[in-house]
Amino acid sequence: MGPALLDRALAGTSGRAALLLVTGAPAAVVAAAVSPTLRRADLAVELAVDRVAVLAPHLRETSGAADLAARVLAALPTDAAAEAAIGIALAPEDGDTWGALLAAAGIAAGRASAYASGRFAFSDAARDASHRIGPLLAGAIAEALAEDQFRLVFQPIARLDDRIEVGVEALLRWPRPGGEHWPPDIFIREAERRGLIEPITAWTLDAACRRIRALPPATPARFSIGVNLSATQLGRGATEMVAGVLKSTGADPARLTLEVTETAPFIDDAAAVRDVERIKALGCGVAIDDFGAGHASLAYVARLPADRIKLDGSLIRAAVFDARARAAVAATVGLARDVGADVVAEGVATAGDAATAEALGVRLAQGGLIGPPRDAPFDPGGERPLSLDRPDGAA
Repeated sequence: MGPALLDRALAGTSGRAALLLVTGAPAAVVAAAVSPTLRRADLAVELAVDRVAVLAPHLRETSGAADLAARVLAALPTDAAAEAAIGIALAPEDGDTWGALLAAAGIAAGRASAYASGRFAFSDAARDASHRIGPLLAGAIAEALAEDQFRLVFQPIARLDDRIEVGVEALLRWPRPGGEHWPPDIFIREAERRGLIEPITAWTLDAACRRIRALPPATPARFSIGVNLSATQLGRGATEMVAGVLKSTGADPARLTLEVTETAPFIDDAAAVRDVERIKALGCGVAIDDFGAGHASLAYVARLPADRIKLDGSLIRAAVFDARARAAVAATVGLARDVGADVVAEGVATAGDAATAEALGVRLAQGGLIGPPRDAPFDPGGERPLSLDRPDGAA
């Protein structure tokens, strides 16, 4: 009776639906617990003693299916939640019949059972990477802070002419329990979207400032560590956060650069611009990150009091072959020079990237060819980077 009921319900969905297969926990317990979390149109059916199918008609977004799975897990009693795993299949992507969706959800449930927490999964791993993170993020951040899960690695920034390092960018990594990988660009984006970025930024600032305080005496005087600051926090207490961390750690503000992505159109927000000015007044550097990939124009560079412009890697790669991209880079370099800002070419991966950037007047670079992320911000005993135009590093 259950499958027939689900077939009829699926037939009335106009082709859009999500099927959640809850496995591993007593079906009667699951059905009773999840009923209050469902919409009027949703349907829960016991298929076996430890299998419940939840059909959510007309659920049009993958993220909505992930949110529903998280709510179902949260609704279960503690013992049942520890045993349960949820597989998610979507119609029509995973099939348009009950049998096809059930098979896809079963495969997903098998993968979900291997997760250490948040035990739900989609029928393909690519959807997991993009859509599992959001519904789990608030609890996962609290867990990460309590269990010291976050890590920093540092990618070098060097002069193109002599390859001498002038600083690093601190990159956040989050080794998840059970070996699950959450890509930084996805969990940062979700944290911004859900208003959860502040504790992540606070931890990153604190960790970077402690590394600044511990830099060895041989560290060059102008060597700095860059930390990404979400533009969503500007005008909302960012200066107070930075000032508090500098005070508590005793870090030299001159060695801290706050990198603000230009993809957020905050340039017309007077409070945000004032925050940038106040951060500079603390003695910190300010960089415009990913320039050329988002909303900003050259007016952005002229108005924002930045010490450094970081050209997005896509613009650098385009400049190797495209005259318009080269003109954009050259114009940015010229304006940066006029306002006293450095320019960094991001994503420099090939000798061609490096040569093009240098020919257009860019003096600093960051990327795989300059050096991969490493555990220490500065290593006085480390080897000098290889020459970018001589594979053997010979002078």
